[in-house]
Amino acid sequence: MANVETWKNRRKDLTGVKHDYIEVLGFSHSNGKKGYWNVKCVCGVVKQWTARDIRVNQSCGCKKKELIGKGNETHGMSKHPAYWVWRSMIDRCTLDTHQAWANYGARGIRVCDRWFKNFEAFWEDMGPTYKSGLTIERRNVNGDYTPENCMWASYVVQARNKQNTKLIESPWGRITPSEAADKAGIKRTTLYYRIKAGVPESEWFKPVERNRLSITPT
Repeated sequence: MANVETWKNRRKDLTGVKHDYIEVLGFSHSNGKKGYWNVKCVCGVVKQWTARDIRVNQSCGCKKKELIGKGNETHGMSKHPAYWVWRSMIDRCTLDTHQAWANYGARGIRVCDRWFKNFEAFWEDMGPTYKSGLTIERRNVNGDYTPENCMWASYVVQARNKQNTKLIESPWGRITPSEAADKAGIKRTTLYYRIKAGVPESEWFKPVERNRLSITPT
């Protein structure tokens, strides 16, 4: 593990940096890959943050409602669905307490600087293509939230694009097994079983033949 002086010599010394409600007290430690700094919030809470954390956070979280309120005064869209899409996008990339943190912030997914503290910029870029009921989606699921990598998508399309979603070839194109089963008129569990059991692809979408009891008169 690198010592404090070695790490500080390799990285810009952030001691004394202040912005919004936080102040950097000094270097804390390194885990060998990232350096962590002691950061004090105006409320008195001290946390250990990376340089990235320091740059993108305005407080320890105690001023979140206040900051959101100030933003609402500016753009007047606090009740618009797109505003909460934007808020959720930021939260899952920055808050380790968020339920989706493991799939976003923990994986290094970030929100670009242009959008991070500025809903107006986000809306300027994404507003023209917004339609009710859509959510933000990244074209490259391993990339950041940027104007070039984002589009509006329905929840169905977003589910298909998740990193763990498997697509299959079907008579209706390259879609998920669930969608293919619905279109074929068979149970989803039937199709999953056929795929897992190694049934030839030509047999995947055939209707299930139901055995009928034949009663012979005596």
